[in-house]
Amino acid sequence: MSDSDALWRIYSYNQHAIQIKTTDVKIKNLLKTESDILYEIRKVKYDVEPEDNLMHEQVMQLKETKTIYEPFFHKRKAFKHEAEVRVLVDDARWYQVVGMSSMGANWRIYKKMQEIPEDVDRLNEVEKRLTEYMGHWIEKELPVNFCQSITCLNKYISGVKVHPMAEEWYVELIKGLCEEHNIKFEGQSNLYGKTEKGM
Repeated sequence: MSDSDALWRIYSYNQHAIQIKTTDVKIKNLLKTESDILYEIRKVKYDVEPEDNLMHEQVMQLKETKTIYEPFFHKRKAFKHEAEVRVLVDDARWYQVVGMSSMGANWRIYKKMQEIPEDVDRLNEVEKRLTEYMGHWIEKELPVNFCQSITCLNKYISGVKVHPMAEEWYVELIKGLCEEHNIKFEGQSNLYGKTEKGM
């Protein structure tokens, strides 16, 4: 697993943190057990500038790709160090609640666009429709919440590495938990020159 000084510093509390390793295959196997759950796994694109009109950018992404998921895979360039691979989970049961699916939304937006000649008016129309859809999501609730139970952690986790500055007791604690759940323990990060422990 690769190390990042920025990620260890940002996503840890008092040097107590772990890095969890998994694969897209393991995530797919976990999610495909539920027929109502759709998902997409993609690398995030860091192509958004701070001064960009975010709503405009998202509308253009929808227009170009014709998928309602697209805006969720774009972030500001300042976060490029994350090198994120994002898992987007979509509960298909919502489609019956809000009347929205990727194909349905594409068709209605495209059809409406043919009736509006000016680009500015088109953007306003799309923004209006997106706002309305989001309002439906907030107002209505599904009778059953989705929760994926992981009964066997090693089917999801390939390996675990500990914060490079963590105390020895913390390293030993994580090592013990990995052994208990039959998860590969990859020791302590040597990002700052420390010797990896427990491997």
